[in-house]
Amino acid sequence: MLVDLTFLGNQLVAFVLLSTQIHAIQMETEVVQTEHGVRPRRTSVSSVCFHQDTVLVSLENLPQIPSRYNVNIPWNRPHVRVYSSNTLRYNWNWMKALPVRGLSLTVGDIIRYLDDNDCLFLPSGGTVRDALIGEGPLDIGGEISCDILKVHRLCIEKYGPALCRIDEKEHLTVGSPTASNRLHSVIADALTILPWSTNSTHWDFTANSLAVYDDQVGNVFLIDLTGQGKDDACKRKLFVVNEPDWDDLRSDDFLNVMRSYEMRLKGFSCGDERVCRLLVEHIRRLFSFEKLEDFYCHFILDGVGRRNGRKYVCHVEKRSERTELHRQKFGKMLTEDFGSEFYEKVLLLVEQKMEVLPFDKTTSDNESLLNEETPRADSS
Repeated sequence: MLVDLTFLGNQLVAFVLLSTQIHAIQMETEVVQTEHGVRPRRTSVSSVCFHQDTVLVSLENLPQIPSRYNVNIPWNRPHVRVYSSNTLRYNWNWMKALPVRGLSLTVGDIIRYLDDNDCLFLPSGGTVRDALIGEGPLDIGGEISCDILKVHRLCIEKYGPALCRIDEKEHLTVGSPTASNRLHSVIADALTILPWSTNSTHWDFTANSLAVYDDQVGNVFLIDLTGQGKDDACKRKLFVVNEPDWDDLRSDDFLNVMRSYEMRLKGFSCGDERVCRLLVEHIRRLFSFEKLEDFYCHFILDGVGRRNGRKYVCHVEKRSERTELHRQKFGKMLTEDFGSEFYEKVLLLVEQKMEVLPFDKTTSDNESLLNEETPRADSS
């Protein structure tokens, strides 16, 4: 297969020579400024699931992680499968080219800086799931091989303390969650970096048990940690990794269980009736009005929330048709799962009590918002 890329106007056209036929693929592009100059960037991704270029990597061809990272290879475990895919590589390169909110740098610039300091960034969870199914993830997160405090120090040295924040769970955020989006530009949210193996044994959905290994020399591999995640993500089915752990869920897990609704907004459905029943049961058991406010602000309104006494404020970039559609679909799903009484007494109350405001671009409110930002669910 031969690929030739050329610009026709503002369109990047890929001429792909397959056997004796030529196929032209048009991709919308825009120009992005990086540490390494100006280059074109696609403005969308495509689903890996609908392409026939995903290949299971044989044992003898499995990638090896350089010893300088000093970590165990995550795919040297039973049931783990490793795939190569040109479409996934294109999608990941698209994601790396995204500017990071609050910085004049791209996701790839940050990853290269960490790599130069012998720290391997392994994208994982919902980031990889969305890249796989072609959702164009802007909420990018993953694990880091270095000690998280070392990474925090490296971040501060390069970008300053205001753009490098670490919480009590040692989750590091690089960038500003409250910086205004640039007009007519796709931009990534602040990068979320977790300690190594944070999510490897945590309760989660199989479709989220995915990672990407980028060897920084052009090769990208999909890591399916359960052997089922790729297929479940492509089928958009919700199954749980460790079902015996259901009863071990704590109140802190409420937001992560609620992520099933975020996934359902993207077309996922329960793998079977038992999964649906257990999700509803445990949401009832773990229910927290305050955490529902956090979930609603972040995942339904795409905002950043803060609590001031009894008052909850959700700061959003702008209300969009997508946001309104999510509001309607989320309300319908809750009504179907919990009944109209729950919807009227709980969700309507959340909407009524929550004050939705745009980010203030002219005062220091954004800095105070960073300090008071409410906790979010894990990036997976």
